[in-house]
Amino acid sequence: MTANMAVSWLIARYFAELSNGVVAFISYSSSALLTTIYTFAISRVTHISVPSLKIEIRKLNPRLIVAGFVLILAINIVISPLEEFIPDVYLDVLDKYMNYGFWAMLVAVAVAPIFEEFLFRGVIQTNLIAHFGVIKGIIFGAVIFGAMHIVPQQALNAAGVGLILGSIYYLTGSLNTVIAIHFINNGFTYLLFMLFSDTNQLEEYLFENTTIHIIAYATSLILLILAGGRVIYKVKSEK
Repeated sequence: MTANMAVSWLIARYFAELSNGVVAFISYSSSALLTTIYTFAISRVTHISVPSLKIEIRKLNPRLIVAGFVLILAINIVISPLEEFIPDVYLDVLDKYMNYGFWAMLVAVAVAPIFEEFLFRGVIQTNLIAHFGVIKGIIFGAVIFGAMHIVPQQALNAAGVGLILGSIYYLTGSLNTVIAIHFINNGFTYLLFMLFSDTNQLEEYLFENTTIHIIAYATSLILLILAGGRVIYKVKSEK
């Protein structure tokens, strides 16, 4: 975040003619690159674990990627009632960013999934698990991931997504798999924004019928309980 703010300040000061979308792309990409380099650098003199960035397409599991995306949709539906208690004014910031155009979309859909999964799942969560254990490590990692998104509604959503991605990463050890799921989720979110022009409770447009919404909510809750039980069972069986 510090690197992002510093780069944004430099661009605003010396390249004021650039569009907001271009500034967002350069700021995020530059700060992501600097943070990655810094992470690899300090890993040489500390004991933190850093994952490989090698892309192995053959190791991707399409069924697991689909399952992960479905679980993310499920957790979004389940936590949606909590978002109603948060003032919509905070969403104006997010809507403004998403209206920056192609370059902002490129950040959210392409750059962010790679960098954020490397940092939050590959580095932060892995080292949290080493210190606090699996369950606490995944939860703490998800909370940190959510907090970094700042906008309350997005932070709540990101924390839920972090739980799903964190669990899948722990069970598979595949950074590429969670990057793929993250990529699909962000792309789907942008598609919804393009269709409805806002980020305020988009699921309401999809579930205008109360009965369908109740069924979707109950189904989502069951899926999450089963998935959570699977993770806990796996952790206990490993112990």
